[in-house]
Amino acid sequence: MRIANSLTCCLVLAGATASADVLTVELDGSGMFSSIQDAINAAQAGDEILVGPGTYSPQGRSYMMIAYGDRDVVVRSTGGAENTILNCAGVAGGIYVVGSGDGLEIDGFTILHGASLRGGGVCSN
Repeated sequence: MRIANSLTCCLVLAGATASADVLTVELDGSGMFSSIQDAINAAQAGDEILVGPGTYSPQGRSYMMIAYGDRDVVVRSTGGAENTILNCAGVAGGIYVVGSGDGLEIDGFTILHGASLRGGGVCSN
């Protein structure tokens, strides 16, 4: 009886860790989200966010923020860096990454037009 109970618990735990989702971002609205931050807000630990080609901008903010909390999240372009651009529009520092975990991965983007007194691009807390 003891062996059966511990085996059941192991199977349940293994099933729970394998439930990562793929979230999609498309500027034209055909994805699950039209902004990268909205997809990050909806993501759970282990999720992958696939960002379609296009030029993404700060959307009325003074910077582009990628706030991921303490979750391990992958943000990856589907069109590669030459087709997926984060245009910081010459505003404060460019992209501001906020989170307490060390599992954020950003892959396949060109970052343009960051501006700050100490350089523009990516700032991480």
